[in-house]
Formats: sequence, structure tokens, C-alpha cells
Amino acid sequence: MSNPFLDQYITHNIYTQRLGSHNANQFDEFIKRADRIIRDILSTAGDTIESKKTLNAIIKQLGEELAPVYSDYSRLLISNLEELAETETPWNVNALGRGVDANIKAPSTEQVIAAAFSRPMAYGNTSLLISELMKNFTALETRKVQNAIRQGWYESQTVSQMVQTIRGTRANKFKDGILATTTRSAKTVARTATNHIANQTRQSVLESNDRLLVGVEWVSTLDSRTSSVCRIRDGQVYPVKKGPRPPAHPACRSTVSPKVKPEFSLFSGQETRASVGATGGKTTQATNYYSWLKTQPASFQDEVLGKTKGQIFRNAGLDTDEFRRLVSNNFDQPLTIAQIRAKEPQIWKRLKL
Repeated sequence: MSNPFLDQYITHNIYTQRLGSHNANQFDEFIKRADRIIRDILSTAGDTIESKKTLNAIIKQLGEELAPVYSDYSRLLISNLEELAETETPWNVNALGRGVDANIKAPSTEQVIAAAFSRPMAYGNTSLLISELMKNFTALETRKVQNAIRQGWYESQTVSQMVQTIRGTRANKFKDGILATTTRSAKTVARTATNHIANQTRQSVLESNDRLLVGVEWVSTLDSRTSSVCRIRDGQVYPVKKGPRPPAHPACRSTVSPKVKPEFSLFSGQETRASVGATGGKTTQATNYYSWLKTQPASFQDEVLGKTKGQIFRNAGLDTDEFRRLVSNNFDQPLTIAQIRAKEPQIWKRLKL
């Protein structure tokens, strides 16, 4: 049976992802500005940059004119995220109220925004505040252009060759240049930051009402694109004020939902949720990622897990929770094949892997 209380969070997460895409697409106008600046500055050099003095002047001017473009986008994104935090607060208060037989406390908008922007988010192999992430983005992407020109000068490239390195080639629809990677990076930042603010806003509301909750349940998207760490964490219930929260990685699509104490809940807790199977069809048997994956064909399981983990998943005699514990560490981070083998060498012998 479908759970409307959980479904509202999953459905809302789809709209959050769409908002993330909108925030990402706003960068297109800024990269056009950057492109014009780069071409205008390099055009003053003629066919080649004749001297190191000219090179240094171009590098300096690019830094002075490019950095403000990227900083302008950062300010726009942060403004959008603050607005998101403002609108998400009442939504989360109302959403919690739909499943709880109790009065719901609402934190102030100021508290929510302060908390959302003060908690670091996982990004690659590190954790960063959104303000740090945007500052790093501006500096890094500006430096990429400067370094391409510097490298081109030392390799005696023409200005046209430098421009091609930065803009990309027409044959590849300009997807192979530095500006294309900058655009992809900006859009990943925007989607990840949007998810972070949405989840941190929810976190503030749930912390204000922790007396009603058992914990916070990690909810991953159930499809073939789900990352290994989100597969492992899906369905896990963490303490309200402890444990990991999405995003788990750049462009993470996961969210969280409140796990309500039985005495306050308006639902049984036995309901399932929607998913997308190997054929793209909707199913409703899933309670967590691995229980859903059990219902999928072996070829799809191998596509998601890889052949070795797929064989273990099907043939080692493990239930879904045992498999989850096998492929993860105590911090719900995925293990490598070598680490899994060292953890349970008997499985390799039994299955002749």
C-alpha cells in the first residue's frame, strides 16, 4: 500500500531537483559573458602574444574581468537558495503535520537560513560550506583560463589555438573546451547546493520537533543511476541530530523523511513507495533500495552493482540487510571489492569468484 506521508516528500524532492536544474541553467548567461570577455581581451594581442609582458597583462586583465562574472552568478545562486529556505520551512511544517497527531513547532526563517548555510555539505572528497564552495569555484574557473593561456604561450601557440582550447571545437559542438567544463561544474554546484539547502531546511524543522520522531530516514532515488553510497544508506534511520544527510556527493538526488514515533503517527509504517524498474515502469513493492533491486532482472542488478557484487547479491544467501552491511563500513560508506573480499573471504571461496 502506498504511503501518502512518505510520497509527499518523494514528490517534493522531484520538484526540488527541477529547481536545481533551473538554478543550474541560469549559469548559461554568465558563461556567455565570460566567453565575450575572453575573446575581447585576446583579440587585442593580434595573432600571437609577442612578449611575456603582454602575457602577464592579459592574465591580469582576465582575472580582473572574469572573476566578477563568476562571483555574480554565485551571488544569484545564494540569493535563490535563501529564497528556497524561506519557502521550504512552511512546506516542511505542513508536511510533517499531515502525518503526525500533534502540534508542530516551526523554527524561524532566520534560524533555518543560518543553520542551512553553516552546515558543510559533502562535495567530492571533502566537505565545504556553500560560501566556500562558491569562492573556490570562482577562483578555480578563472585560473583555468589563465593557465590555458599561460601554457599556450610557453608552447608558442597562436591566439586562435588558445581560444580553441578555451572555447572548444565546432566539430564537438564546443563541448570539449574549458568553458564547457566550467559550465558543467557550475551546474553540478547549483544542483548539489539546492539539494543541500532543501535537506537542511527540513533538518531544522525536524530538529524543532524531535520529540515526535524516532529518527530521520534516508530516501534514495530507486533507479539505475543511484550511487553506491546512496544505495547503502537508503532506508537507514539516523538519529534526528546525528548522522549523515544528503547530499552524499556532487549532484546527489537523495532526500530524507521523518520517521514518526508510533504513538504520534497517522500511518501504519508498513507502506511501500514508488520506484522505476529495469524497463522504466513504475513499481510499488519497494521499502528500500536493495529490497527493490531484488525484484529486478539479474542483468539489471549487474548493471547497478557490477558482476561480482551482482553474483554475491543473488547467490551468497544474504538477505538485503546482510548484503548492505557486507558492502559498507560502519559509517555507511561503500567498500571496494578488495575490502569486501578481505571482510568475508569465505564468500569468494563458496561462490568461486
